[in-house]
Amino acid sequence: MRRNWTQRLVAWFQGQRTPGQARRCSHRHRFEANRRGAMIEMLEKRQLLTNLVAVNVSGGTVTLTDVSDRNAASGDAFSISYNATQVILTAQSGTMFQVGSQNQSTYTASVTGPISINMTLNSSDNAVTVIGDGTTVLSSFIADFGGSRNNNALTLANVISDSVNVTGGRQDDMVTLQNCTVNNNLSANLGNRRNSADGLMLQGTTIKGNVTARTDQFVANLATITGSLDDVQSNKFSSFSSTGSTFTGAVSVKMGRDGVMFTNSSSSGQNQFQSSVNVTGARRHETRVFEQANSVKFTVAPNLSHADVTAIPSPVPVSVLAKPTVTSLTNVKNTSTVKGTYDATNAKTLTVNANSKTYTLGTDSQLTATGSNWSLNLSSAPLSASSTTVTATATDAGGTSQSATGTVTTNAQLDSELTVIHNYISSNSLTATETASGLNYVITTNGTGAIPRTGQKLSVNYSGFLLKADGTQGTEFDSNIDAQFNHVTPFQFNLGSGVIQGWTEAFALLPVGTVARLIIPSNLAYGTSGQGSNIPANATLIFNVTLVSAV
Repeated sequence: MRRNWTQRLVAWFQGQRTPGQARRCSHRHRFEANRRGAMIEMLEKRQLLTNLVAVNVSGGTVTLTDVSDRNAASGDAFSISYNATQVILTAQSGTMFQVGSQNQSTYTASVTGPISINMTLNSSDNAVTVIGDGTTVLSSFIADFGGSRNNNALTLANVISDSVNVTGGRQDDMVTLQNCTVNNNLSANLGNRRNSADGLMLQGTTIKGNVTARTDQFVANLATITGSLDDVQSNKFSSFSSTGSTFTGAVSVKMGRDGVMFTNSSSSGQNQFQSSVNVTGARRHETRVFEQANSVKFTVAPNLSHADVTAIPSPVPVSVLAKPTVTSLTNVKNTSTVKGTYDATNAKTLTVNANSKTYTLGTDSQLTATGSNWSLNLSSAPLSASSTTVTATATDAGGTSQSATGTVTTNAQLDSELTVIHNYISSNSLTATETASGLNYVITTNGTGAIPRTGQKLSVNYSGFLLKADGTQGTEFDSNIDAQFNHVTPFQFNLGSGVIQGWTEAFALLPVGTVARLIIPSNLAYGTSGQGSNIPANATLIFNVTLVSAV
């Protein structure tokens, strides 16, 4: 049976004969090979031979499989972020996701139940980054680069997983875990081919089970391994480095020819080896162990075979980059300001990613910092989703990075009300101040007294009105200076309790004696329930107030 056109074209690219074709003569074969090369080059320029990763989602299991044409010029490049209900895939240039019959550069998968991520990538030079939300636990993470040749890079940041299993390609693979937690075992079988440079780095990471590593370079920086460590490094010039890390279980390190080990001190303390330690070097090519003074504590004396220790009397100070923070926000406007902290002393760069855009401190004016506190103003780039993951990444001069995430949940009702509020302010030529929560206030008379403190008893005169959908002032629903409401004495309450949130926020900003107009969205007032028959659900309120006293 004749194959279809696509199959015949692929066969032609690969230099195969289709059924019924006779063997070509050599000069004809060379001519066809040259034509294939030219056609492949043309298709690559048109991105028809792009890298293709098939996506399959079943419950909480997300499976990614490389299905690229073998002529694709480079490996798969993409990032994965996730929370309890979604797994978000974002491809870099030259990679697409195959979802059903469609190819997409981004894809958001809705998941149910425990999440597991499995990937099988075959091309060389794959580059994958996985960013967790720091709270959602993966039931497993499996990455198989075994079908590829070399130069794969896998980074896991803020990932919590019950297990992690990585199989490398032939050589030169790097696996990095930054600020991760593995509740059980970590396996990194990266090949150990001759002249390879495979590496496993644990940066600020905790492994609660056992670690099985087949690498050429092992780095533990402020890491904790509760179970045993079995690290086999068979190649020449292999290395093992540990800085301020804790190894609770037995440690076994087998080095190749001329291997080296480093134990470095840090501001966080010594390396702690709390069980047996066995280091085996190669005969006549002994492993050298460089031990800084006060850098390591052994509960049991180490067993060294074909290894010798070289003491370093003056330890080189190791600067440890602290993890940044992101303050999560809930039920806020889509132009809110997101804040956090970072290590201003050791960080060379700080970036914050929000709404698919990365802001760099010192380059983008929206991202500013005062001391160790950073602030991202989103007023010019409103968040497009109701729930957005914000990721802050600090990087030191040596290239070490620390990342943290937070979530900003916006309120569509609030954004709608703010449009009406801004219309009201504009049409009445008012000068208003808007807070992060959406409260707007207009100062009529500046008070000369002190700003109230939480717990003080406040006396206030007020009149309350509804704000209509067309941006005009509506019905008066309550007042203590209008006799029709039958209470003409100042209203009293303790700041911090007993009133709507909008009042609590506003009166903590106004000095005693201030006359002001408060424009309060429903989420800071009576919300979706309303109040009695006079204040409907989702009502925006206007209060003309005078702060009489605070005692």
